[in-house]
Amino acid sequence: MITELLDGNQRFQTGTSEHCADRTVRRLQQLESQRPVAAVLSCADARVDPDLVFDAGLGDLFSVRVAGGLATPEAIASLRYAVDALGVRTVVVLGHEGCGAVAAAVAGVDDPGLAPVLDPIRAALAGRPGEQPERVCTCVQAGTVRGAMPDHVDVVAAIYRPSTGDVVIHDALAAHSTSST
Repeated sequence: MITELLDGNQRFQTGTSEHCADRTVRRLQQLESQRPVAAVLSCADARVDPDLVFDAGLGDLFSVRVAGGLATPEAIASLRYAVDALGVRTVVVLGHEGCGAVAAAVAGVDDPGLAPVLDPIRAALAGRPGEQPERVCTCVQAGTVRGAMPDHVDVVAAIYRPSTGDVVIHDALAAHSTSST
């Protein structure tokens, strides 16, 4: 499944989408049920739309979006729904370069209204100075998701690069081993 997602990302990068013309047909085909091929936990950033980044067709991805791409209890429960009820076997935790939530956490922004987002990011980054913060945060979140999924589900950490449009896969378990949320 990851190969298919990365193939879609390549189409996105080159502007050769396969799914712009079929949305009406796909919408009507899915009136009674959904069968996504993967679930994606991503940041709520308006520039990071998993369906576009992976050139996915309507209904192909079960998307869960929250600032910072955090593996909150609600996000994990949503991903479990995709796995348990919809048969999804691949979960991608998609972070991105230039994440405002990660930047705010690193900059020490102190806003009580943002604490539910910034505090878990700071915890993920603790003890990891000098490492790329978006990658660390994404890998830690992916490790948290991995721990909440059945063994038969593949969980992948990935970083989207808006400047180039590409997605890079990272080892979630290696990054998660020294930090947790």
